[in-house]
Amino acid sequence: MADFKVPNLCGASPEFNAIQTKFESMMTSATDGLEVDASALKATLDTDVTSLVADLKAMIPELPALPNVNLQAQLTSLSGLSIGSGQHNTLLADIATKFDSALTASGFSLDTLVSDAASALSGGGNLCEAVPNFEVPAAGGAAVEKAIGVLQPALDSVKEEISVQLANVDFTAAKTAVEATFTSYEEIGEEVPAEDIGPYRVAEETTKVAVSDNQGSVTTIEATTPKNSVGASTTVTTATTTKTETIKTSGGEVTERKRSNVSPVGSNGFTSRIRRIKEYILIDDVSGSGDMEFTLKNTPTSIGTVYGFDPNAESGTKVGRWRYISKPGQSAARRDKSDSYTLDGQTITVTSHVRDYDTDPKSGYMFRVKYKCLDNYDPNFAGPI
Repeated sequence: MADFKVPNLCGASPEFNAIQTKFESMMTSATDGLEVDASALKATLDTDVTSLVADLKAMIPELPALPNVNLQAQLTSLSGLSIGSGQHNTLLADIATKFDSALTASGFSLDTLVSDAASALSGGGNLCEAVPNFEVPAAGGAAVEKAIGVLQPALDSVKEEISVQLANVDFTAAKTAVEATFTSYEEIGEEVPAEDIGPYRVAEETTKVAVSDNQGSVTTIEATTPKNSVGASTTVTTATTTKTETIKTSGGEVTERKRSNVSPVGSNGFTSRIRRIKEYILIDDVSGSGDMEFTLKNTPTSIGTVYGFDPNAESGTKVGRWRYISKPGQSAARRDKSDSYTLDGQTITVTSHVRDYDTDPKSGYMFRVKYKCLDNYDPNFAGPI
């Protein structure tokens, strides 16, 4: 080793020279401390020794790590040796010593695996699929089965093509049929027709029906009953379609009755279809000054309430409010406090001897009426014919 006291010598080791320098420093400290207290000298030398030991450990290289013993790798090496040769027998015995007990416990046979490995390697197969991935730690110990290593792709991945959405034939046909149905409604318009057209079938008969106003007065109106809406029966030999009622007889024949869904002109509607209406009346639709009259859009079967707007009625600090108008036949005490109305068909007459009615500035209406009437269309039998 080169003299550490000579600087910049070729082949000199700075690390080893530093250790020599540290050791010489310790010798000098020990010689100089012969006359001092022993405890003080020990403290000085402890520090130097600790530093020297750390430098010596830093110079020692790390021991190389040994790889784990892998069963797949061992069987690959075994397959390259001649069966029955000394090397083959030695390696096979070593494999049995390290792996046989673990393989048996896991349900594998070493002899079978040796044969499968040789077949896979000679036939161009995949050894990883034929032999489980058992390993023994390099330091020794029991063999442990691990997951098969993930293979790396040797080719580019397959390009994914953009999917093509195909039309649903059944859905398209159903959508077209629905659109055609709505188109037939639009062509007819909002008014209920007076003759059979599209999804509408007009009844041919009506019945006189007595309607009471709950005050002792009875009015007779023309209405379409369920019996009127069912036409005369005909005998057919096949099943029926929309807007029909079918009755099978014991002889196997089928009785078909057409069902109407529109009340005819002159009828006030279907008795089975009760509508609740809230109708607002403008001042332009009211006639008269003392007794005021206005006509409803439908013929009522019963009147719920009638209100009129009184601009002079006071409620706290508010002036102008809707006032209740009594039904016919009110008591004398009631007549002194409120007006009353009478009904004739669709016409309501308000006797205004108590209040003066005018337009509500907020809503723009003068009267409002809640009543029930018959609907002239039965949607339970709607649909294209």
